[in-house]
Amino acid sequence: MIKFISAICIFIAFLTPQAKGQKTFHVVIQIPSSSDVKDFSITYDDGLGIKTVTDTFVNSKLTFSGKFYSKFSVLKISHQYGSDVYYDQYFIGSQPAEIIFSSDSSFSEDGKFHASKLKNATEIFQSNIAKQRNEFSKESLVEMNHFVERNNESIWQSDSLKKLFFEKLKNINKSDIQFIKKNADNYYSFWWFRTQVIPNTFINKNASVTDFDNLLTVYNMAFRDSYKESLEGQRTKNLLTGSITTRLNKGAPDFESKDINGKSIRLQDFQGKYVLLDFWATWCGPCMAQLPFIKKIRKDYPANKLAIIGISEDVDYKNFDAVINKNNMDWIHVFGNTDLGPMYGVDAIPAVILIDQNGTIIFRDKGDNTDELIDLLNKM
Repeated sequence: MIKFISAICIFIAFLTPQAKGQKTFHVVIQIPSSSDVKDFSITYDDGLGIKTVTDTFVNSKLTFSGKFYSKFSVLKISHQYGSDVYYDQYFIGSQPAEIIFSSDSSFSEDGKFHASKLKNATEIFQSNIAKQRNEFSKESLVEMNHFVERNNESIWQSDSLKKLFFEKLKNINKSDIQFIKKNADNYYSFWWFRTQVIPNTFINKNASVTDFDNLLTVYNMAFRDSYKESLEGQRTKNLLTGSITTRLNKGAPDFESKDINGKSIRLQDFQGKYVLLDFWATWCGPCMAQLPFIKKIRKDYPANKLAIIGISEDVDYKNFDAVINKNNMDWIHVFGNTDLGPMYGVDAIPAVILIDQNGTIIFRDKGDNTDELIDLLNKM
């Protein structure tokens, strides 16, 4: 069982336009009849991003299928208990799977949240490899837990505490990387590298190019070809490469895409202008909260000096189009391009990148450093 506290950032749900390496999973989830289905939420990671399951429980049973592009799909079952959310995750392959919570599997305040029966599914955090990782990184994990317990929310109100937090997070990463190198053939290690080690590096604003270079070296040297050649592996490599090549004061990579009107656009088309790339999605709460700020930028700075390109991570075009029209978002929009996020090293949304008239990246942020962005725009 894992108790969910809060997400530091929202990871992008990359779209899947191609069927290369595509597989299908089928799963049945059974919960006790006494449980309220409204307390449950189900998502799965298909190797490229997180998908939300919208199917409903019928007689306490949920049956659904999905596509995935990795060795396993990763199913996450979350349960609301009061103000807390508990969850477990499961590796599921192509064989029909069952995850059964019997009446004896209570979801209680002590955090008990384990299925009583599994078929063709592995409870990740109870697996031997996960327990080995916890033991291997025990020292750095215990140190971090004690630090968080002592300082709690004050961490984010103090620069010195934030610095210590990220130092301890980096120590966990170092330990995890050592473990991953020793166990690189196990898919758990590849999955942990992609979903934990890389994001932990991204959220550290003090992370250097060297940190990402080191991660790319681990990726290239440690893992088997079958992992790296999958769509999941290719995305991971593109993200790491993009994070290295699109740092501040680097030249922005050119790209070609189509906007929602079918018009072909290239970055070089805007030479002589500043370009603001806004990575967002309608389902992303922080993105929508940032929308008034983007609209104000469009209002305050003329289009002949500043081009704004919204790059959406939405899947539902109808909803996406409705949101654009409702909010009068009168700038360029790209929908369905799966390559731009990794190309620009964007791991989470919202994210904004400002490119100057010479094609140099002069600002990149997750949307919480607006004063610096406005200062740069005022110098156009």
